[in-house]
Amino acid sequence: MQIFKLHQRDGSFDNQVMIHEYGHGVSVRLTGGASNSDCLFNDEQMGEGWSDWYGTMLTMTSSDLSTDLRPVGNWLFGQDINGLGIRDFPYTTDITQDPRTYDFIQNTFGPHPLGSTWAAMLWEVTWELIDEYGFDDDFYTGTGGNNIALALVTEALKIQPCNPGFVDGRDAILAADQLLYGGQNQCRIWDAFAKRGLGFSATQGSSFSRTDGSEAFDLPTTTLSTPDVEYCLTDNSIILDGGLPIGGVYSGPGVTDNGDGLTYTFDPAIAGIGSSTITYTASSLCATNGDANAIIIVKDANPIIECTDIEISLGDDGTVSILPQDIILNYILGDDYSIDQTGTFDPQDITSTGTSVQLFDDQVSSDIPVGFDFSFFGTEYSSFRISSNGFITFNNNTNSGCCSGQTLPNTNTPNNLIALAWTDLNPSNSGSIKYETIGTAPNRVLIVDFTGVPLFGSFSQVITSQIKLFENNAHIEIHSANISGFGITQGIENSDGSDFRVVPGMILFHLYLKRMDFLIIVGWRLLQL
Repeated sequence: MQIFKLHQRDGSFDNQVMIHEYGHGVSVRLTGGASNSDCLFNDEQMGEGWSDWYGTMLTMTSSDLSTDLRPVGNWLFGQDINGLGIRDFPYTTDITQDPRTYDFIQNTFGPHPLGSTWAAMLWEVTWELIDEYGFDDDFYTGTGGNNIALALVTEALKIQPCNPGFVDGRDAILAADQLLYGGQNQCRIWDAFAKRGLGFSATQGSSFSRTDGSEAFDLPTTTLSTPDVEYCLTDNSIILDGGLPIGGVYSGPGVTDNGDGLTYTFDPAIAGIGSSTITYTASSLCATNGDANAIIIVKDANPIIECTDIEISLGDDGTVSILPQDIILNYILGDDYSIDQTGTFDPQDITSTGTSVQLFDDQVSSDIPVGFDFSFFGTEYSSFRISSNGFITFNNNTNSGCCSGQTLPNTNTPNNLIALAWTDLNPSNSGSIKYETIGTAPNRVLIVDFTGVPLFGSFSQVITSQIKLFENNAHIEIHSANISGFGITQGIENSDGSDFRVVPGMILFHLYLKRMDFLIIVGWRLLQL
């Protein structure tokens, strides 16, 4: 830490400057975990912002107003008490006096203009909380909004990934609120960030670039996904748990409350034949629209299958393979997926036989052959790419999905993907990534395996998960032995981000997971008319 003397004024006599420099020690020490102090060297890191915020926040008084102008460095640089300081704008919630939003950083150079944009967002968060809980002069044991802001921002430093960007920092603060206060301040935090362009739909891009993000001013919206959209009247009841944010209420024909505070049941027999509109209402949502709808269609009993005679010829080995579509005239390989978590945990061991893929941090492989034509959302693909961050994609691009998983669906790249554990991984440190196609036509299976791949900045938190793609029925299986970390997505998304399926609980943008052991089967639904 260095303190400068300027214009015959010593920075050691400026409380804000002293706290600013000490703040660098705090942010460097806490980001990336106890064993890593090299996590704030990426282009979009916000180190100067945290330091400005600590210095400005810890020199507040009870007479301050949110619209006051709070400059940085005015005394040290020879300005009077009304000077505007050394940043682009003084800190204030008055958007006319400090107009910075997320896109502002794209035309900045160096850490200070970028960091001060982050500090402006933290200033909004601070005043949202003060407006709700008041200001407390006791910075140590007080209960005011300023105390809550201090706790959230500091706790978020411990949660966020190594080499964070703005979205990472926002999501870590949201996660800290879940951990410390049970999510009581989610909407206030979203309001603050959305005001400055870091709303729900804002995208970060790579945290190693300040020019590839995009701002958005929206708040989270209610979403609802159902396990399937078509059922027979005789099918068993299904669990409805695809509403976000969690804790809302499902309603509609055939819907009953399971009494666990989270899930509801849909019974096709009670709903009856026809289309049923299922509504999910989340009253705690920050956005004005708290409802999301999904249509479930119930059909009468079992479908009628039309078959035909076929001639077969035995192969040289005396065997022949017959697929359903060979004899069923109205067999349709649909483009709709359902999620089944009742299968057997059965990863394939390709440790000694698989082909290794050497990837560095935030890197995407070149094209890899599937070994057969694989149908994904109605399109056949013969090759794929592996991202070091825990997913495969059928698109021909190099977007690695840094630096965490994302909510699905999302029209921003990457798309056309299968995420086994999409988060910020660094296979260059340890672990292995391998692939292998096994079996013979038409029953070949592609295996993509991540074993012991660590999160960026960590050696103790690792991902061990495997994807299986089946030739004969286009099934997808995800076998997860170990998933730990922050901001993890597990699921599938089509080529333009308009359709998706996610594993329940694994569409995470501000939740923290410890460990999960389960098998996921995402399979094509066979539609027979």
